[in-house]
Amino acid sequence: MKTPIRWGIIGPGKISRKFAEAMQVVDDGIIQAVASRDLMRAQTFATDFAAPSAYDSYEALVQDPEVDMVYVGTCHPFHFEQCRLALEAGKPVLVEKPAVTHPSQLETLLSLAKEKNVFFMEALWSRFFPLSHWMREQIASGVLGEIRLLQANFCFQAPFDPKGRLFDPELGGGALLDVGIYPLAFLLDCLRGEEIRLVSASGRIGPTGIDEHSVLTLQAASGATGVGIGSVTTNTAKTAVIYGTQGSLEIAEPFWDPESGVLRKGDGTE
Repeated sequence: MKTPIRWGIIGPGKISRKFAEAMQVVDDGIIQAVASRDLMRAQTFATDFAAPSAYDSYEALVQDPEVDMVYVGTCHPFHFEQCRLALEAGKPVLVEKPAVTHPSQLETLLSLAKEKNVFFMEALWSRFFPLSHWMREQIASGVLGEIRLLQANFCFQAPFDPKGRLFDPELGGGALLDVGIYPLAFLLDCLRGEEIRLVSASGRIGPTGIDEHSVLTLQAASGATGVGIGSVTTNTAKTAVIYGTQGSLEIAEPFWDPESGVLRKGDGTE
């Protein structure tokens, strides 16, 4: 049997807990260690998932020889330093989306991963669902004809909390970084291989200085245009649609966690 990967988790928050829960149903990974600035939180998390080690230091976790790979599940602004710490220790990294908050940070981490010859990836789960693979197959097959328009929405109404993760700029708040990344990733996935010639963005800035909603527009060299909308203050339908010259493909909501989709061909069949 394949030797399981021993994971070290940085940040025992809600998303890391979901990651650890998912790890319980696979046979090629185990939770080996967890680190938090609060040792008690780390110990509680370790107990819940039978992890042998708990640390109050991220440095200690990445130096642990029993840790094969590091998962970073903290708030966006902390990803860069924590990923760099792990990569410098020679540990492969899977980091929650968005990987970083500035392009130069990503360039630094990619260069470091290449230098150390270790794996580094952003954990955007929607890329890996079976339905996402099916969608890419339909686009590649040409059944939709020439792609002309794309649209994706991820909008919800959150209670306003100026100190909360969604609204505090110090915690990386804002619609684009929290939910807007999913429509953006969808558009880029559908347009993969095409030259993107136009990118524009607009939105509404809230009282704490974060974007309460963001509207992104991409245009490819072929003329295909994609619009992605993210919001943390407004509810909308949470679907994604691809329109081509010979048909359309709609991913039912929530499109970022997809279970069903409808391919409508030009002859009226579904």
